[in-house]
Amino acid sequence: MVVRQSIPVVSNVFHLTYIRNTGAAFSLFAKHTKALIVASILIIMLVVLSFNHLTKGHELMRFAVALVIAGALGNLIDRLRFGYVVDFIDLRFFPVFNVADMAIFIGIALLLWEAAHMPQEKGY
Repeated sequence: MVVRQSIPVVSNVFHLTYIRNTGAAFSLFAKHTKALIVASILIIMLVVLSFNHLTKGHELMRFAVALVIAGALGNLIDRLRFGYVVDFIDLRFFPVFNVADMAIFIGIALLLWEAAHMPQEKGY
């Protein structure tokens, strides 16, 4: 495919569209690839460290953290390999994204869900 080429899978609902995203989410910080690589590595390291502190019994939270790490690594690999992230999932009403972006989004949503539903400890 060539850049911006779009193949309809379900017309006007779901297309495969080839996009080269040089930025972060929604093309923020476009053309700052080196800074995004450094930021990705730092975020991955922080998330991996937090993963080690999650105790048994928090399986959903551990799964959520694993999704965030996997998605960040996927996008980092694209940035290191190509200098941009390949996006291709086009729902026509939302910016084009990829599977790694879905993993990050779902992981963060699960983390927020878990944080909102954790029992609050009373501080005395």
